Amino acid sequence: MDIIQYVIDVLAPFITKLLNTSLTTGDVPETWKIAYVHPHLKRLDLDPADVANYRPVANLSFMSKILEKAANKQLVNYLVRNGLFPANQSAYRCGNSTETALLRIFNYIVDSTANGN
Repeated sequence: MDIIQYVIDVLAPFITKLLNTSLTTGDVPETWKIAYVHPHLKRLDLDPADVANYRPVANLSFMSKILEKAANKQLVNYLVRNGLFPANQSAYRCGNSTETALLRIFNYIVDSTANGN
């Protein structure tokens, strides 16, 4: 268990204040913008000597990840509440996935075929 889980009740009000301040002012502390990038082998069966077999993995700070989730949640809620998502968009929608998008396309094709289009 992470140490943060033991002290979250104490830290939560401070974290909330920091996040709300960042979201309302639009300022993100420089330390939250730093990512530690390291190479990661794409698959274990690839040659580790070939640089092309690696992809970059960026590790962000705990606070930047939480800020991103909070901003995303606020933005998506705003878009949904105001009907600003395109009707056929599946990304960033609760309960939608690539499977939902494929089923929508499949049904469209079946309906069009049945109607002689």
